[in-house]
Amino acid sequence: MTKYPRHLIESFMTFATLGNVVNAADTLGISQPALSRQLQQLEDLVGEKLFQKHGRQKVLSPIGQELFSRITPTWLNYDPLVDSVIAKFKDSPQNPLRIYGPAEILNKVALHIEFPHQLIFTPTRSQSVSTKVVGEEISLGITRLPPDNLQVTAKVLFKEGFQYIFPAKWKITPTTELRLLKKLETYPLVSYGEDFNFPEEIWSKFELGPAPRLIRVLPNWDVLQTMVENGLGWGIAPSNLIKKSPKILSQDVSADLMPHVTYHLLYKKDLIRIPWFKSLVNELLDTYK
Repeated sequence: MTKYPRHLIESFMTFATLGNVVNAADTLGISQPALSRQLQQLEDLVGEKLFQKHGRQKVLSPIGQELFSRITPTWLNYDPLVDSVIAKFKDSPQNPLRIYGPAEILNKVALHIEFPHQLIFTPTRSQSVSTKVVGEEISLGITRLPPDNLQVTAKVLFKEGFQYIFPAKWKITPTTELRLLKKLETYPLVSYGEDFNFPEEIWSKFELGPAPRLIRVLPNWDVLQTMVENGLGWGIAPSNLIKKSPKILSQDVSADLMPHVTYHLLYKKDLIRIPWFKSLVNELLDTYK
């Protein structure tokens, strides 16, 4: 039970809005004496004078005026709030829906989902995805850094390992990981530097010589694979982003050297109750099954 009963607040706000007891009582559907008693009850609960006499008229006191001004924004402007809630549960979204995440993953998702309404795929670094999802009314995010936020659900989208990729024309036969690295150490290295810099700990774990010469830090995985296909270097790439090509060979990186990365689908918990939103979430999760 609240300290100040809602029907007393409603009577106060109706009187303060209309300015007289007659109209307020008529609007509330109660008698004038009943309204006067409710206003007196509220004043007694507050312990301060909310009303005063101006001639023969009952008007708000300075404290009553302050109380009215504080309550008014939420009391009188609830229509947009109601509309926004109802809009969520309509058969389709009322506005375009944004999906945030790494560009390469968004590209794959965009090709496989059949959601019939407008989606805006917005490339975003993993570090920023959760902030976007929390800050917007309706959106989804894909990230390897799930937030510690009770408002957000983080569903596992997929787990991925990594592979060494190198030009087929180098004629290096895949073998044990140690032997492969010994063969690759004399060749130039290309890397995607945004999130996955080359792990120098691999070199130190096998007690190899100096780390390979890094010649390029690239803006995306497609460019990295193209450089490898053209024989300009070798690299390490996420398994799910490597496109089949006769120009490259690949071999798994052991999980103890580069642990698998888990990507999560993020969304606000309450949104899953919306039928069309739940359908979209399930479709996204099915993309990587």
